[in-house]
Amino acid sequence: MITEPPPPNSAIDISDVLANGCDVLVAWYTTTASRPRGLAWSTRVLAFDGSPRTEVQTHPALAAVTESGGEMSLATNRANIAGLVTDETGCRFVPLAANGADAGDTVREGPNRCLGLAAESDGFSYLTTSTQGGTPVDLVRVDARGAVRDRTTLVVPAKRAAWARFNFEDGSFVVNTFREDPQTGNYTDWLQHFAAQGAPLAPERDVGANTAPVQVASTATGLLAAWSWSSVDLAPLTRNGVMAGALQSVPLAGPLYGLSLVSVPNGDAMLFWTENTRANDFNLFVQAIAPDGTPRAPARLFRTTRSTSVVRVVVAPEGDRALVVLEGGLAVPLKCVR
Repeated sequence: MITEPPPPNSAIDISDVLANGCDVLVAWYTTTASRPRGLAWSTRVLAFDGSPRTEVQTHPALAAVTESGGEMSLATNRANIAGLVTDETGCRFVPLAANGADAGDTVREGPNRCLGLAAESDGFSYLTTSTQGGTPVDLVRVDARGAVRDRTTLVVPAKRAAWARFNFEDGSFVVNTFREDPQTGNYTDWLQHFAAQGAPLAPERDVGANTAPVQVASTATGLLAAWSWSSVDLAPLTRNGVMAGALQSVPLAGPLYGLSLVSVPNGDAMLFWTENTRANDFNLFVQAIAPDGTPRAPARLFRTTRSTSVVRVVVAPEGDRALVVLEGGLAVPLKCVR
């Protein structure tokens, strides 16, 4: 476990995990079941075997009372680590030390939702949305302490929900937006590639998924997108979101309750998902996926649990280990077998 079990009528919600050298930084909040909810944020450094490296670090300046939950994204540029928190009260930036503790004052970045913290050479950047979590979307660049350097409005059509930002090592990034048709209930998902400063590198592309969200991971040939409905669908794409091969499907034996897709240093991706069993447990599976979306090997059942989803997965820089952090705070180490 990443921490002690929460008090009665409280729960732990995992928000993000970050590989930092040989260790993993985990961010989560503890919340009460009653509403409005009190959110108390914590971080801790773990080894890739799941054992703690440090004590739990609390962040009182990030605490909030909301009707719903919150999110924290983590990033490091090697010299600095930071966290970005968003909830109903707005967006806050906090510099972090190597042990996960506060390394400076928490900075209120604005009243709107923010997401997708990414590292730059000596600072960070993130996206902000409208108060409803949709377009317009701005790219905000800040220094290592959270002071705003500049802001650029991205060329994204109106009336979209902004879901996620995926970052490439060269500083460019892909933004995932979607829209639900109010008449039919059908979803349309788009991906668009932007330069590090926010200029569009290619037109947006409809990935053909009638669901949301779309998970994205980088591969040796571009991107791999994944989404789920009655099965898990995998689409090989170029960096610009253009379909680069046939759509692949992963059959399911039971109802799907969680899906995660992560990049692997060798250019492949790893797919994690959770299926509900007849005994009302949850089977957690992992499968190595080639850049074209085909499986490298059969899926492996690696755990049966009461947790309903694979929340966050981080792969070691060498690609030989991974750490899966489940709902409720259980950390499961995996060895990557080629």
